Amino acid sequence: MAKAKAKTFVANGNWGELVCDIATGNVVEYRRGGDWEKQGDGYDNITRLDADEWRATYPGGDIAAGHDILDFGSWDKAGLYVGPESDWRFSMWQDRESYGGEWRIVPRLGDKAKADYAAWLKEQQGNGHASEALDMLESRR
Repeated sequence: MAKAKAKTFVANGNWGELVCDIATGNVVEYRRGGDWEKQGDGYDNITRLDADEWRATYPGGDIAAGHDILDFGSWDKAGLYVGPESDWRFSMWQDRESYGGEWRIVPRLGDKAKADYAAWLKEQQGNGHASEALDMLESRR
């Protein structure tokens, strides 16, 4: 019997987990991180995660494998969009590449994402870590 395709994916963070529709990114459940949270705290305001941008950034990646919420853009109840946390996302890629690991949770970056990070790193040239990261990124093109 074939394995059933997942209908949801989970994004984890400090405030708990968002369970989202795998096709649309719409939040179907918010599992709070603890009893100490009050209504309005944490991820209460998030209505949708940007699953399309995630898939474009990680072609062939398994969105259903579970990922950090920082790896997703999101929309709030007012319809405002906040993009994924670029610094966090790049540091995860850089750590994986530095240690040569094939982490299940950090898929390979697509060409557009690599080009975006290269442009961002070039803007950060005064930072020694940025130069090192740019060299690493360009060596894997």
